[in-house]
This record gives sequence, structure tokens and C-alpha cells, in this order.
Amino acid sequence: MWDYTRDRYIIPDNGRHWVDKTISTSWRVYKSRVKKKYYKKYETDDDRMANRPNTIPLEDFKLLVKYRGDEAVQELAEENEARRASVTDTHTLGPNSMAQVRENLKKGNPDLGSPSDAQVYLDSHEREEVRTYKTNTAEIKKRIIEIKKKVAAGEDASELIANGKSHGREWLKGRHGKTASLASASAPVDDPFLDDVTEKIKRDLEVELEAKVNKKVQDNMALLLKKLAEANHRLNLDIADCCATIPSEDDENATPFTGTST
Repeated sequence: MWDYTRDRYIIPDNGRHWVDKTISTSWRVYKSRVKKKYYKKYETDDDRMANRPNTIPLEDFKLLVKYRGDEAVQELAEENEARRASVTDTHTLGPNSMAQVRENLKKGNPDLGSPSDAQVYLDSHEREEVRTYKTNTAEIKKRIIEIKKKVAAGEDASELIANGKSHGREWLKGRHGKTASLASASAPVDDPFLDDVTEKIKRDLEVELEAKVNKKVQDNMALLLKKLAEANHRLNLDIADCCATIPSEDDENATPFTGTST
């Protein structure tokens, strides 16, 4: 999957950890949506096969239906659903990330200061009264009210936010790659793919810049010779022999010569 991704996007080697985690999460979400839309929605396997999605080959979908119908798999799925339903402290961001929330809060701050964890938590966990949620929202609504009181009073709300649980380093931060160790933080990372792309861009820029410089020098020389010829009519200058084009003082584009002498 890493090679497949690199064929389509310019990503340095140190971004592989983030790519792997993102693909893994997207794959789990995709499987969940397929199960909900094409398996749980129908009562019989015949109905499921009749409504098979076009994106999944027939033989693959047959295996999927057979797998979902296995008793051991169904028991495990029920346990996972019950365990997931017990988690009520969930965010309301959908596919958006905590990093996006932080960036939006930072943009909304006149001082462009980094938002606190309390601000991020409130922005990403507060429930809307007009919506219906799968989980019980009474507990989290109560805690949000208490957090707001702490924030308004200028007090630390860290304990209320954590709710007595130990969270990972990505909690309220957003997904990111592995942090380099101090020993390797300053050391350059060899990435042949990125080096090749950088070298190609550099060569293209050099060629483009050289062409622009040559044209500018030629235009300036042609304009200078033209002014000399206008100031001294005794000069017999064939500017076309010196320069292929000559710009006017008000025209950025050069005007081609017809080969006449001045």
C-alpha cells in the first residue's frame, strides 16, 4: 500500500507511519459501512446477494456474506458493538480531525494563540439539542457544563476533561507521524524518491530561469541599440542581426523584426 500511495502522491519516508494509520482507519470505516448498508439492512442472504454493491466482485461478496453469517463472527461482532456502545465520551467531528479543530480555533483567535485542551474538547464534544445520538448524552452534557464553569472561572479543567482515564498522546491533538528521537532529529533522512523529484524540479527551474534571463538580456540590448540608432541617424545598425526581437518601452512582449536596417 505504501508503494501504491507513493506512485500517486509525493510523500517523504517519514510520512509512512501517518499514511499506514490513515489507510487502516479508512479501511475499518469502509468495512463498517458495507456491513451496515449491504448486510444488516437485509434479512436473508438472497436479498443481500440481490443488492450486492457494484464495487465488490460477486465471488468476493459471496465470501463476505458467508463470513458475516458465521456464528463465531456474529458473537464477536455483538460483543464489539456492546463494548462500543458503552463508550459515551465520543467526539462529534465525524471524518474531521482534532488537528483541524485546533487550526480553526487558532484562526478565530485574534492573538493566533494555540487553543487549550478545554477549548478543543468543548468544540469537538458538545452535543446539539436538535440531533439524536446513538449513545446516552446526559453524562457528557453534564460534564461539559462543569468544564465551561471551570474555564469561565479561569480554573484548570484537565481532570474533568480526562474523566479519570489515561489517554494517548494523540488525544485532542490529531493523528500525526512518529516523533523522531533526539539522536536522529537533526540527522538528514535519505529519501531517494524525494531526492529525485527535488532534483527534477530544480533542473526545470534552472532551465526556465536561464531562458527568461537570456530573453531579458536580449530585449534590453535591442532596446538600447534602437535608442542609439534614433539618437544618431548616421549609425547604420542592423538590429535584427544582433537581436531577434525588440520590445517597446510600454510593451512587455518583444516585437519581431523583419530584417530592416536603421
